[in-house]
Amino acid sequence: MTPFHRCAASVLVAGALAVFTATAMPTIPQAIPDTTDDHLEASLRPILPPFVVDNLRSVLHPRARSLASDLAQTAGILLGPRDSTVSTGRMLDDVTDSHAHTVDRGAYLRLRLFDLYIGDWSRTPAHISWTQSATPGAWQPVASAYRNPLPQFRGLIPQAVLMASESMTNFTDEYPPVERASVGLRSLDRRLLGGISPAHWDSVTLQLQRALVPAASSISLGESPRDVEVVLALRRRAATLTAASSDLRRTIDRWVALHGTDADDSIHVRVRQGHLLTVAVGPRGSTLAGEEAFFNSAGTHDLRLLLGRGDDIVTIEGSEPKIPVEVISEGDTKILSRTASTSTWERSTPRGVQWHQVATRPPMDRRDWGRVTTFEPWLDLDSDDGFFFGGGPVTTTYGFGLEPYAQRSRALVGIASSTMGVRAVIDYETREWWRNIGIQAGLRFAQADVTKFFGTGNETIGAASEADVARFEGRRRDVEMSGGIDVPLGPSWSADLHVRLTSSAIRADRGTVVDSLISSGEVRSLNSGTAGASIVYDTRGEALLPADAAYLAAIFEVTPAFLQNRSPYVRGALDAQWHLALPDTAAVIVTRFAGETFSDTPPWFESAAIGGSHSLRGYERERFRGNASILTGVEARIPAWTIPFIWPHETGFILFAETGRVFHRGEDSRRWHSSVGAGGWVRAVRSPYFASGTIARSPEDWKLSATLGFAF
Repeated sequence: MTPFHRCAASVLVAGALAVFTATAMPTIPQAIPDTTDDHLEASLRPILPPFVVDNLRSVLHPRARSLASDLAQTAGILLGPRDSTVSTGRMLDDVTDSHAHTVDRGAYLRLRLFDLYIGDWSRTPAHISWTQSATPGAWQPVASAYRNPLPQFRGLIPQAVLMASESMTNFTDEYPPVERASVGLRSLDRRLLGGISPAHWDSVTLQLQRALVPAASSISLGESPRDVEVVLALRRRAATLTAASSDLRRTIDRWVALHGTDADDSIHVRVRQGHLLTVAVGPRGSTLAGEEAFFNSAGTHDLRLLLGRGDDIVTIEGSEPKIPVEVISEGDTKILSRTASTSTWERSTPRGVQWHQVATRPPMDRRDWGRVTTFEPWLDLDSDDGFFFGGGPVTTTYGFGLEPYAQRSRALVGIASSTMGVRAVIDYETREWWRNIGIQAGLRFAQADVTKFFGTGNETIGAASEADVARFEGRRRDVEMSGGIDVPLGPSWSADLHVRLTSSAIRADRGTVVDSLISSGEVRSLNSGTAGASIVYDTRGEALLPADAAYLAAIFEVTPAFLQNRSPYVRGALDAQWHLALPDTAAVIVTRFAGETFSDTPPWFESAAIGGSHSLRGYERERFRGNASILTGVEARIPAWTIPFIWPHETGFILFAETGRVFHRGEDSRRWHSSVGAGGWVRAVRSPYFASGTIARSPEDWKLSATLGFAF
């Protein structure tokens, strides 16, 4: 069987498995427009099995939204749309300007407890607007309509998406870990809920529970087993709301950030019996500094006071606080302190308190608490490996004030259907040793990766047919240990220092080009070490189609005469991308320029190469080799539809053209190698992962490939 046929067979098998598991396993509704079901059901029943129609019916006609809406009104949740509301950003700007307006923190707590109760994983600051309450000066939250309440994920495909997404939770009779259930509003929760007194918190919780318990008990069980399960879960959750509320309070109060305003503020910190601490923030010169926030060293690990551009005074009264306090200010700040044994204020910073001035306050949308473990898929498809599939757990710990996280570890393993070769990756990064500087360590293993050699230079001859490709193939085994330091240089800049120890070995069948190359004295195996540095500029963010963004990565590496390597060389590489939005459309045009060069001749399997699904599409992997390479191309990424079938999916089209060449010492060539192609992508709604596939045409061949993410 040729590589092309192996690839096609893998596609058919994977597709059949996906269709079977998607249709045979029940899922429940996502954010799909409500429609009437009679006509649809009557049309589908003659042509589809009953379990498929029942599945589609449950997807298209949820009872969940009406239940959530009724329960929200019973719980006293304000639902939108309403007149005279402002966005969360506008509300925060208003309360940051001065103390003229405050936030009804009790109402916001009631809203967040209700979100937790119905398991709506889609809430973000954009889903909440704000209105002035009957009491002038207080902002109250207004929730948008609940589109994804009571989510239940069953079956292989839904469970895989659930494991891979940090922001999705499963609605059962037990509450999920709070750290997983409140990702989208994590930073707003910290700002508005931190430091609420235990008495106030418990009072809001009990009022909500007293409203939900009878409301849930009055809901009819319904006829289907799923209806019975959902209603019983609502009743159970209402009865155990106080325990979930306590978990939320403990999580929020573990690391706290209290915000001042851009006016002149007065912040009074009082240390009581060492382990107790209260903080009040109010306008400077007022008799009372505002509502007091309560903290206990047994539950609070760190406290940040984020002050604005005014002339602020921070007074610290009592003994040394057991809770570390950090004061971060944009304006002029005076810190005064006094102990219980003195009656005069001294301008000093007591032990346990740090203060520094910054140009701007830390961003509000930073995730800085909680630990989440998700499943990361590892998928690829091309004519060499066939269908490569695998994955593994990714554990992320978000740390207080550390960006983008405090620790992260991955353990991935996968296997290729054509070669039966295994790949594994284990890596770990921490940013807790030095503030926001990443310390990295990793281990990579590849058992039987396909490597190819068609000769060196820009004018080499390719395979005469699909079956002839095997004559140019070998198998490569790699074991690599690495370590590095990642240093942020600015909002979009970072630098990296890294070292690697690599053990590589090549195996080839007799009579192949690779076997002849090794027999003539070229390297068969090599143990070597590499040290290098890179600098990266990246403004793309996490958007699927970033607009008006750029990416630039420059790498410089040295491989010395070390271990088995007797021929030192230096490598330089550049990858630059520009993402430009087409006017009046959602489409994005991505242009790319990439290049690689070596100062001396490296081992043949490490030389600069182009060709393959992530390089020059339409050509064999590593089709052209030399001492240097250039690749440039343009790709249009065009959003298409959101498909509400089995699982809501976003789709789009891809059109691309690429060209490149290699340079080899002693060769005089002006030829460029080009290809064109098309494809598409698909992503489950709100999933962090998406898959894309393309078919490319070059003067030599047609090539089909697919991968997670885009090719670049």
